[in-house]
Amino acid sequence: MEKMRTVYLKLDPANPDVDALRAPAAALREGKLVVMPTETVYGLGVNALMGDAVPEVYRVKGRPSDNPLIVHVADFVDIPPLVQKISPLADFIMHRFMPGPLTVILPKSDLIPLQVSGGLATVGIRMPSHPIAHALIKLAGVPVAAPSANLSGKPSLTNGPDCLEELSGKVPFIVDGGASDVGLESTVLDLTSDMPRILRPGKIDQAAVQAVCDEFKGKVMDGGQSAPMVSLGYLRRLAANEKPAAPGMKYRHYAPQAEVRIVNADFATGSSVARAMGEAYAACLKEYPAEEIGVFAAREAVASCLNVAATSAAATSTAATADAAADAVSAVARVGLPLLAYGEYGDIAAAAHGLFTAFRALDRRKVKVILTHELPQDGIGAAYMNRLRKAAAKAQALPPVYTGDDRQA
Repeated sequence: MEKMRTVYLKLDPANPDVDALRAPAAALREGKLVVMPTETVYGLGVNALMGDAVPEVYRVKGRPSDNPLIVHVADFVDIPPLVQKISPLADFIMHRFMPGPLTVILPKSDLIPLQVSGGLATVGIRMPSHPIAHALIKLAGVPVAAPSANLSGKPSLTNGPDCLEELSGKVPFIVDGGASDVGLESTVLDLTSDMPRILRPGKIDQAAVQAVCDEFKGKVMDGGQSAPMVSLGYLRRLAANEKPAAPGMKYRHYAPQAEVRIVNADFATGSSVARAMGEAYAACLKEYPAEEIGVFAAREAVASCLNVAATSAAATSTAATADAAADAVSAVARVGLPLLAYGEYGDIAAAAHGLFTAFRALDRRKVKVILTHELPQDGIGAAYMNRLRKAAAKAQALPPVYTGDDRQA
């Protein structure tokens, strides 16, 4: 089979070249696949109204066909034809968070093929805030069904070069719009009832949605009514034959080739995390050489691991003199061990932004194991830990993972 020619377009998100987007927009209208940037992760887009074109997305990704696709639109006016109804609460929430990293689940209209919805009677709708995604969808003139662009089960793609490496020869167009701002997939919020449920955590967390529900009560609802309470629908374990209502609920996701090990640590300080990571790194050195142990962690933790590696090099050196042992330590630094820091311990947004890029970089280094540490589940921390635990999971259908506050990580 002849390899497909892939056109790679690198555009400036601050000043998108609309003319350059006309060809990929036309391809979308015709039912062809286009990789596009969004503020969360890159998506693999197809015309959401062409059911016959959708199986190509599943084929290229190697994705199970019962895993629904999210439909991306450019403007609010594009949404009503795609759904049966929008409740006052859903409309209120959508206008607070869209465009942005939120997907809402609503009853689908007949315009949405079952191939897009994974056979469900609902559809996920999202309005990306990335200027290139907005311009591309607007030019295409059709809603765009787009899962994350990565091959199924692998870490999501958050930059153009990684998309090219993974999908060159598999799709006709890759549009590079720079690094994704968030780095994790959108929050998925089920709004099919009057009690919103978060089916996949993202940057927009439970507290943010609840605040908008409280605002809705004050402005729209009768005084005697209680505000809608936001629940976490991703805590429940799916049955083996149950179709997931949103991406990321059932199958193994986000995983690098290397084994991921999550170090439990006290959240109080970066120094306690650094100490725990150093101990875990020392234990790994008994199983693997330092070159095969990847680390993605806070700067303090990476420094601790590097110190352990240097100490181990000195201890195992056969050098007869202190100077020769010191040479062994400096050699550790020269090798450039696969130790990646996202920033200071408390910068959870930076950790989320860099997670998938780090996984891919460490896979290129052929590491056997990746050490990382837990982070507090405040804000985007819940989404970060959700992705991290799924990456570390072995099973295809994942059980819920409970933390001290009964939230899934």
